[in-house]
Amino acid sequence: MFVSLKWKAVGLIAAILIGLCSLLLFLNHRQMQSLAQQQQQQNFASINRELEGLLIQSYHHYLQLIDLMPALGSSEPQLSLQQLLLANWPTLQLNWGIEDAAIYDHSGKVLWQTSKVQAQLPENSDITPTPHWGIVCERSCRQVIVAPILTADKQPQYLQLEISMADMLIDFARISGTHIGIMLPSTSNNGSAVEHLSGWQQDLKIMTSPGSAIPILQTLTEQVGLRSALNQSNSVAFQGRTYDVDLVSIEASRRPGYFVIIADTSSSAAIMRASSSSHMVAAVAGILLSCLLLLLLIWQPIQRLKRLAEIVPMLTSGNFRTALERLQQNRANHWFSDEIDQLNSIEENVCEQLTAMSDELIQRSNRLHTLATFDTLTQLNNRPVLIEQINAALKISAADNAFFSLLYIDLDNFKRINDSLGHSAGDELLKVVSERLRSCVRTTDTIARLGGDEFCIILSSMTHPQDHFGVAQNILRALSTPIKLGHADVIVSASIGIVSAPADGSSSEELLRNAELAMYKAKARGRNTYLHFESYMTEEAVHRVAFESELRRAIRNREFILHYQPQIELENGRVFGFEALIRWQHPERGLLYPDMFISVLEETGLIVPLGSWVIDEVCRQVALWRSLGQQVTCTAINLSPSQLQDTDLVAQVSASLERHRVQPHSLELEVTETMLMTDVELTRKQLSSLQALGVSVAIDDFGTGHSSLSYLKSLPVNVLKIDRSFIQDITSDNDDREIVSAIIAMAHKLGLKVVAEGVETLAHQNILAHNACDFGQGFLYSKPVDAEAALELLQKGCLPAPVAGVKRQPN
Repeated sequence: MFVSLKWKAVGLIAAILIGLCSLLLFLNHRQMQSLAQQQQQQNFASINRELEGLLIQSYHHYLQLIDLMPALGSSEPQLSLQQLLLANWPTLQLNWGIEDAAIYDHSGKVLWQTSKVQAQLPENSDITPTPHWGIVCERSCRQVIVAPILTADKQPQYLQLEISMADMLIDFARISGTHIGIMLPSTSNNGSAVEHLSGWQQDLKIMTSPGSAIPILQTLTEQVGLRSALNQSNSVAFQGRTYDVDLVSIEASRRPGYFVIIADTSSSAAIMRASSSSHMVAAVAGILLSCLLLLLLIWQPIQRLKRLAEIVPMLTSGNFRTALERLQQNRANHWFSDEIDQLNSIEENVCEQLTAMSDELIQRSNRLHTLATFDTLTQLNNRPVLIEQINAALKISAADNAFFSLLYIDLDNFKRINDSLGHSAGDELLKVVSERLRSCVRTTDTIARLGGDEFCIILSSMTHPQDHFGVAQNILRALSTPIKLGHADVIVSASIGIVSAPADGSSSEELLRNAELAMYKAKARGRNTYLHFESYMTEEAVHRVAFESELRRAIRNREFILHYQPQIELENGRVFGFEALIRWQHPERGLLYPDMFISVLEETGLIVPLGSWVIDEVCRQVALWRSLGQQVTCTAINLSPSQLQDTDLVAQVSASLERHRVQPHSLELEVTETMLMTDVELTRKQLSSLQALGVSVAIDDFGTGHSSLSYLKSLPVNVLKIDRSFIQDITSDNDDREIVSAIIAMAHKLGLKVVAEGVETLAHQNILAHNACDFGQGFLYSKPVDAEAALELLQKGCLPAPVAGVKRQPN
């Protein structure tokens, strides 16, 4: 349901004003009621004071009369008090309003009294020696005053005067403008009562204007109980008028009684009602006037907003010009602008810019299409576009009986360049590679970046099936030129897999998968080469997946074992230590050597958990040999590149040493020169931490890598192991003999121990011993054996005995 904004605003303001006015009226009414109650309490207290003052005044007035009594008989001093009263009684009744009197002696015995005395003292009761007064209501209500008087013979007597309360109450009613009476509890003899108030069980003994006052009292007795009405001002509404009824306790009465005071407060109530009515009228008038003014104030702006609302649909329908004209007509001609003027101006600007935005939207759409089809870094096609192009080429090939080739290219060692030189250098390298790939193909061919450092090229409309080999050679040649990245010259190579379509696949997914298989096969053959897909590669891939599954199962089932090849001190032939070598005890194919599974372990990352097991198993075996009384000076373990890069390596080694309580110097970890050069800083940090534990570090296959002497000097290394390729021909090849001699001399100069691998003859041993080589390892001493056979070698001590007559060259 639609409700105009102006009516919502008026309704909201009206509701707020009504709420505020209601609150103010309520508070004002409460305040007036409070003031009225305060006024009633003040009137009640004032009337109470006035009534008490009138009684006390009457008391003092008659007390003075009693004090003057002896003076009345000054001319005849022999007259007694009784005689004085009798002589002056008419005057006292007429002029002083005394109703009755009595004389008592000090014991309370009546000496004389008039006939209608109401306040009689009990016989033989003591009289209070001081003057006092009270009120007695028997046949009528009287004020009783008792005071002592000395007789002529100086004997005290007590004079009691009784004065009617009627005249006193009439005077009070006349002075205060109220009705006043006396109320006492009901008795069996209530014949003298003016009215019986059954609701309170009280008798009204005397009352001024009883005809008008008694109905008011009867109404009050029906509304409240006596206890609630005491000592407070009670408001009574009777015949359209309002009265305050006050009940004042009579303290000087023998029986509990109350003065009843009735005051007409109709005029004050009328004034309060008139004030409340005037406030209500003023509030209603104010609310109506405020709503009217608000409506007049917002009428024109709401009309403008209405016209703006009618213009907005024009924008959605494309009527920009009409909407602009209507907006210009909707402008207001006044000095100060407001939010509606701003909205109008904004909509005008929107209309002017929509056309330009439409053109920009088309441009952005084209740009998004470019982003969706091209690689943002190299501006080459991306994978989705490549797949579309392959599918299109397959359709053309099927229709025209033509063929095309697909080259899958992956850069070698890109991750090492990216990590060492930074991602920005890696991005720049990819841009340069992309340009060089463009220079190697035709404009009709398609180049795409698949992601990372992988590229793919579609060679379409090939004249000869073997032309793709020439393109692959050109690509490798183009990439071999050094690339300048900052201050470094980088040489990048690539591995390329090639497929021919449709012979090697009938879909884009199959062609890409086969090309990738060929690329990985080329990478496995030494990198920086290309290889055409053959069907056996698919079978190898299937076998590879199955082989990976077997390796995972072998680790889980603990099918790997360790063999140990002894290392011999050449000087005395003593078994110095062992090198631990991994073997796979396959349940079906028997014992498998590392060259059959290490590469797969490396590629799948399984080498890290298996390497951790090897370290722990070697520590366990060393501890076992020690428990059997055989101390092993050192046992060497080959670390893989992945293990060396693992930040948890040091913690794992430390935990294994501590778990099996093996001395750190009993463990030696071997790394290759290539591993040392991969990440020099991380390698230095890892090896330093291992040396800090007390573990020995050895460089394996030394002489086959590309490490420099400066790195060798700075890295924390303890042992060099000369590769077996230098030892095999040492007896016949002078170059190998000189190289080995130089390595041994250099190592000793650097304070390193030397282990020669591949020692198979005594001639090898003699030459190495002659050149002061420290240790030998090879089949001359023993092939790798299991732990039990290794224990037997330890028990023999020497393998074989040192050759006599060999003279070692000085270091």
